[in-house]
Amino acid sequence: MLKFLMIFVNGLFLVVVAFFYEAIGQLLESSEINTNRLLIVSIANFAVNMIGIVFWFSHAHARAHDGSGGCTMSQPAPIKEQHHHGHS
Repeated sequence: MLKFLMIFVNGLFLVVVAFFYEAIGQLLESSEINTNRLLIVSIANFAVNMIGIVFWFSHAHARAHDGSGGCTMSQPAPIKEQHHHGHS
């Protein structure tokens, strides 16, 4: 079992070294980055995230309403009374 763990750690280490080697190579070798689609993808991602947040908050707020129509989302939960049996 220890041998397999050592092989896994060694492989993981080699992947990390290769990643950093490639990253340093990219930093030293400045190349042109095509950013034409980057802005479009970023705006689309932002829009999808905002839609998700709106739906999540509206769903959470709707679930917070009780049967009487009052909003309990901002109200603290009731504190339950402690039941003592007379033990000390």
